[in-house]
Amino acid sequence: IINQNGWTAFAEEGERNWICRTHQGNHYAQVTAFNSVDPTNVMWMITPPIDLDAMSNPVFEFESAKAFYTHDGFSLWISTNFDGNNVTGATWDPLDARLVEAGDPDNTWIHSGLIDLSVYSGIVHIAWRYEAEEPIGNTGTFRVDNVKLYDDN
Repeated sequence: IINQNGWTAFAEEGERNWICRTHQGNHYAQVTAFNSVDPTNVMWMITPPIDLDAMSNPVFEFESAKAFYTHDGFSLWISTNFDGNNVTGATWDPLDARLVEAGDPDNTWIHSGLIDLSVYSGIVHIAWRYEAEEPIGNTGTFRVDNVKLYDDN
């Protein structure tokens, strides 16, 4: 489970969670509900706290990939009030990013685009959320890699 260096993995529903995988020496985060014993899985992977006031023009980017696409259950969120513990008690707003989708080739890294965070201030957390339902076969696999945050001034 990804719970190191300030990162948080949280299973809101079901037993599954985000994990670290390695392929050909490349480490990345992965989530899937394939063969889950739970009817529903909702999993969050959340960044450590990000101090946007320390940057004049904060930019966020990453890559995502998929395999065995079955549904559109992968999304990106931001919170200005996540306390580091209570995921469901925080307010989460969707972030606009290019996420891997059905028409993209399996196992191909797709760039998110440059996500301008300058409209936010203070401490924020960014989260990838995965929702799946095993009984109806919505169990696709999603991956995240090359996460970057920098001041583009």
